[in-house]
Amino acid sequence: MRDESRPQTTRNTGPYGDGKVLILGEPRSGTSWLAKLFDSHPDVLYRHEPDIVHRPDSLPKFMPASEEEAYIDTAREYLNTLAATRTLKSAGPLPVFPKRHRSGLGRVLRTGLILGVRGLEMAARGAQAPSRIPIPDLVSPRFRHQTRIVIKSVSLLGHARLIAKAWPQSKIVIIVRHPCGQVASFLQGGRAWQVNRYAVYRNCGIGRGSSAWTQNRAILNLVDRGTIGVAMGFLERKNAKRHQRVEQRQDRRL
Repeated sequence: MRDESRPQTTRNTGPYGDGKVLILGEPRSGTSWLAKLFDSHPDVLYRHEPDIVHRPDSLPKFMPASEEEAYIDTAREYLNTLAATRTLKSAGPLPVFPKRHRSGLGRVLRTGLILGVRGLEMAARGAQAPSRIPIPDLVSPRFRHQTRIVIKSVSLLGHARLIAKAWPQSKIVIIVRHPCGQVASFLQGGRAWQVNRYAVYRNCGIGRGSSAWTQNRAILNLVDRGTIGVAMGFLERKNAKRHQRVEQRQDRRL
């Protein structure tokens, strides 16, 4: 069955303006924060990490500059697919900002649909079907050419030069966070990963009671030695018991 959330696009054209913006960076580097600042602009149509839904399998992970010309058309087709992706994760991140290209009624209807699909996704308990329901853009035809698509990605940074060739009229914003801040963000924890921070600190030669400055200085020493992978190697998946406790708490709340 054809996936309606994945439009088949082959040309560097679309219903909106050509001046697209891509926000690229590493995970935990502030890309989401920066992207939502862009999304708050009334002329922006935001796509949040559409490359998670549609992986760049058609593009080599590592590509020398001499081979990029052969992949320009493939990259353009892939980028057009990302721009047209309207799944819940891509087109429905909260909060929903007022837009010049969308009426007040359109905003209310679209926000209601996003919240409804999110509720359906929670009720479905992990089923993929609700998350693939297309979220309409509801862009007025009068403002189509003034609307600018902004795409945020944490996996396409290595293809920035190829993207610039495939979409020559686009603007690419690359955010670089200080390594200490990025590692500290992982240490503070995210929903997908659990970090054994004290194992990292022991590897750095510091104790639990050390100051934040001492901890960051030790992490920076790892970066200086080119062994940041040692620190990041302590990232590990949450154990099954912790997942079970979280699910039990959610069940009790429902």
